[in-house]
Amino acid sequence: MANNAETESFWRNHPVMVAILSGAATFGFSYQFVFPILTASLQNEVASLRNEVNPVKVRNAKLESETLDLKVKLADAQTVNMLAAGNPYPTGANQVKLGDQIESVEKAYPTQNIKKEKSYWSVINPTTSVAAATYFWDAKQKISSILLHIQDTQPKGFLKTKLIAALGQPSGTYGDHDCPLWILDTSLTVSISSSNLYQINRAGTGICYPD
Repeated sequence: MANNAETESFWRNHPVMVAILSGAATFGFSYQFVFPILTASLQNEVASLRNEVNPVKVRNAKLESETLDLKVKLADAQTVNMLAAGNPYPTGANQVKLGDQIESVEKAYPTQNIKKEKSYWSVINPTTSVAAATYFWDAKQKISSILLHIQDTQPKGFLKTKLIAALGQPSGTYGDHDCPLWILDTSLTVSISSSNLYQINRAGTGICYPD
């Protein structure tokens, strides 16, 4: 029977044990030296990628902020300058006027913003200060009346103040509730229907609603 020294020598030199011990030694070396280097390298790559991505995010955030700021400034400008002197048509919604063919609405505004009904067409949000512009036409398909709905966020009296600033004092009032009326010439009148509605007509008045 082999002694202990021979048995130990046998197993130490056995190919399987050599492979195991060799693998263990390699793993130990890798664990001690290779893995830390590889980990550090990967961490550096991740950090580098983050450094590349972060400036892009910052630039995008800055652009979004600047775009929003410009939109706010545009909205403020359109509200402050909603009506130009002597002009009843709102700034930014003055492409279509009385006497134009109704089809001109389609040329002036995006199709998705136009709501078509049998007797009128409405344009939703033609400007930041106007919530809707509704166009009526006559037998010749020419626009005979325009109803303008000012944004409800404006304070009471805002519309009248803007119209007086642009057109001067009203020519008179109409209806049971004494709505203001401007007669600009024989074929153009402007009338307030309520605190946020006014109408541009060839002649006559709109409907006077109580506030």
